[in-house]
Amino acid sequence: LGGASSSSFLLLAATAVGSAAASALWRRCRGGGEGLLAPNAGCAHRGDRLPVGAQASWPREDGEAGGLLAGSGDGEAMDHVPTMLFAAGREECSEVALVDTQLRALIDQGALQLQDKAIDLQSFVQPASLDLPIVGKAYHVKEKVLPFHKRVRELIPDISLEEKDLGGDGAVLLKGRTYLIFGGVINLPAGARGCLSPKSSIGRVDMMVRGIVDGCGLYDIVQGGVARELWLEISPRSFNVRVRNGLALTQLMVFMPWDLALDQFPPPS
Repeated sequence: LGGASSSSFLLLAATAVGSAAASALWRRCRGGGEGLLAPNAGCAHRGDRLPVGAQASWPREDGEAGGLLAGSGDGEAMDHVPTMLFAAGREECSEVALVDTQLRALIDQGALQLQDKAIDLQSFVQPASLDLPIVGKAYHVKEKVLPFHKRVRELIPDISLEEKDLGGDGAVLLKGRTYLIFGGVINLPAGARGCLSPKSSIGRVDMMVRGIVDGCGLYDIVQGGVARELWLEISPRSFNVRVRNGLALTQLMVFMPWDLALDQFPPPS
């Protein structure tokens, strides 16, 4: 990217919002430190100069915004502006993904509470996501559930066939069977949303892991604004798999409207 200095690197991400694609950018300085959330701030053209932390979208040949660009502030003009890095929607950027510093702040605010208080969630924070460790028991269930307007805990007595304790050496989950494991109480800020996805290591052992939240009829979606219990639905497909307390099977990304994110997590001055 034109104007980028060796003292910083950029992470670019795109997330679908409705029918349009929203873009988010964060900048991390050498040696770590605060993450900077930034909305789409305008159009960049050849010869433009951008100060440190400034960001802009460059136009595609059809006139639409094509992506995001951040300046290094070294005074060099952008001699080359890419035609398109990734497709951007017709609307202004409306969401950003929270990075590690913001996720750590959410944990301190009690956004996720595990059954086992001895587990330090801060150690599970990744650059742009939070790994979710399992604790407690695995319930072998006779059918899959999506608790639309219901609580998973209230359904367990009717669908559970067996309980397995995940303490000590853990428990073996049998191939072809479905288990529910309590993932804690999650309470994201109003206006935020969470998206769950299995860790890559889980896919390599061919185990299906999906998130279920009380009152929600969709997998892997966490609504903000109210505390809900989070459960994981786990189905080994090719092998028997041993799991134990503290093992992370899935990861959470948190998205916020950019104005709300900047209000709750203002960039360092």
